[in-house]
Amino acid sequence: MRRRSRFRGQSLIELVLLFSTLLIIFSGLVEFGFWMLEYSNMVVAARNAARFAVDDDYQLIELACTPSPSASCFVGTPRPCDTDFYCKTATIAENTLAQNKPAITLDPASDDIVVSAFTFTQGLGVTARHPNATGWSRYGNHTSRFSNAEIANLLASQGVTNTSSGYVLVEIFYNYHHTLGLPWITAFVPNPLLLHVYTFMPLYSAAPTPTP
Repeated sequence: MRRRSRFRGQSLIELVLLFSTLLIIFSGLVEFGFWMLEYSNMVVAARNAARFAVDDDYQLIELACTPSPSASCFVGTPRPCDTDFYCKTATIAENTLAQNKPAITLDPASDDIVVSAFTFTQGLGVTARHPNATGWSRYGNHTSRFSNAEIANLLASQGVTNTSSGYVLVEIFYNYHHTLGLPWITAFVPNPLLLHVYTFMPLYSAAPTPTP
């Protein structure tokens, strides 16, 4: 009887340990699923904003809105910056984030949208960056993570260095707060976790002017 009781006690301990391990793994997968969902929604928002900007003119700048941040370029306020290229592009991204499910609301204190326009000249690389060297920031919390040299390398990796053109770069910075917030996950993964996505597309208005 004592041996049988000992075996039962051992089986119970093994079951508890196994269940705890499975719980940790399962909760980690669930948290990862929430993270991936919001990350994919950010990718969609960056793409929508870049597609919107493709046919727009990067030279459409309202001095009241650039340099940023500018209170007049926020959603839900009177928007004299509706004609500003960078403000419009950022607004498209933020509106898309708000319409996704689950909706993502950027925190003006920590999140950001950064928009940059580039002129790429064959044989010379990036010859101009607009509106400044670090990108237009919606909330003033972040600057572009891409230097001009990195942009040139990105283009080279896509095999487009033999053409002169313009490009727009839309970057979204978002601090993802864990949905479950379990201590055995936050011990290894920062909470909040800064997510960064970007989309890079042609921008015809920024193409270099042909030499006569």
